[in-house]
Amino acid sequence: MGYYARAVQVLQQQLMELVIESLGLNPNYLHDEVENGSQVMTVNCYPKCPEPELALGMPSHSDYGSITILIQSCPGLQIMDQNKNWISVPDIEGALLVQMGDQMEVLSNGQYIQKCGSQGDC
Repeated sequence: MGYYARAVQVLQQQLMELVIESLGLNPNYLHDEVENGSQVMTVNCYPKCPEPELALGMPSHSDYGSITILIQSCPGLQIMDQNKNWISVPDIEGALLVQMGDQMEVLSNGQYIQKCGSQGDC
């Protein structure tokens, strides 16, 4: 798990540099802050539930951080589109899903807005 956590941290730093550069800033503008910032690793399971009316699942939410990097091992994750419809995210083996979070909206002064949320299908 340590190797994976470090690899995701490096990826997050690279993505942040690209986002910062897309805002017209030097890619290293927030290097020290990103390098010394916090990293949270959470494990959620989104398997199909045989009786969803009896389970709580993962409630709908927005991601509070700057960037969320997800790897799915089974189907169940859903995102909300601009029309407020829940859409299942395909489970693609080995793929990473990258989402901008609430902090990115603030950091980018509204240029990157998290317009949708996510939830687990129980």
